[in-house]
Amino acid sequence: MPNAAKLHTLLTQNHSAQPNRFQHYNMTPTTIQDYTTVSQLNPKDAADVVGAALPDKILERLAGMGLNMGARCTLIQGDRWNPYIVAVDETRIALGRELADKIYVKKVVSG
Repeated sequence: MPNAAKLHTLLTQNHSAQPNRFQHYNMTPTTIQDYTTVSQLNPKDAADVVGAALPDKILERLAGMGLNMGARCTLIQGDRWNPYIVAVDETRIALGRELADKIYVKKVVSG
């Protein structure tokens, strides 16, 4: 995981507000500790997408598959050697480690 200063820079960049796009806003160093990346989830963990540090072209592709800001996703499988498979509604999306490291989520606490 990047250090807190680098993560803060990634998450607080100004991006134009467009529907169905990843956005980074209202994140402060005190809230960053609440977030993790898809690659740090355990199988069956549910999380809400809060941002991503990816080029627009990749963000558009992911948004087209349903993985966008506020989407609830569940990690189906993932480890260092295999793709990360996340479920968003009825869609399964395979992510390489590089992408999974750059999509920020907030774990959903069940209970």
